Amino acid sequence: MKLQLSKRKWRVLGGGLLVVAAVVALGALYLVRHNHWVKAEDYYKTGQYQKVYDLVGNQPLPTDAKELSIYGQAMMATQHYDKALKAYQELNKQNSSLDTELILANIKQEMGDNAAAESQYQAIVNQNSGFIQAYLNLASLYRIEGQADKANEILLSGIKNNPQSASLYSYLISINADKKGAKDYQSWVDNLKKLDPGAQISS
Repeated sequence: MKLQLSKRKWRVLGGGLLVVAAVVALGALYLVRHNHWVKAEDYYKTGQYQKVYDLVGNQPLPTDAKELSIYGQAMMATQHYDKALKAYQELNKQNSSLDTELILANIKQEMGDNAAAESQYQAIVNQNSGFIQAYLNLASLYRIEGQADKANEILLSGIKNNPQSASLYSYLISINADKKGAKDYQSWVDNLKKLDPGAQISS
């Protein structure tokens, strides 16, 4: 009887020790991970994105929104676009926003998926006709692809919806420098000068 009780005590004690060991191990892992992210955030704040990548680039994708943002921006800056895409997709699942949608479109363009980027930029301006940067990025994409007419079309659409946007006029003028004698070109210049008298326009 005493022997049986003794065995039971050892089993209970052994089980308890295993639980303690597991808790200690998990605590140690948490501290290591926490310290990694503290350092990563410090590097991020000073623009040392390669060091952020070196610390967390090969770690599992974080779930915390702040860590995801740091991770995603660092992956973009170091041109690890596949990892950046996953980070911003997760961020968008957690808290969908057009700002995040724009970043996702930018990443897709960097990855060479211009069709997906175009579709996403277009979806953004359809949802919010006042999102100036989406018009600019889409026009830039069309220009890169050699589709000048489409670039002009989206910029003019943006101007129609945002007549006070100097940025849209400025970009429209810059990509039509070969049309300086045209009536429309002069009209764009006049409107830009009204919006931004100090705007620099190449002669």
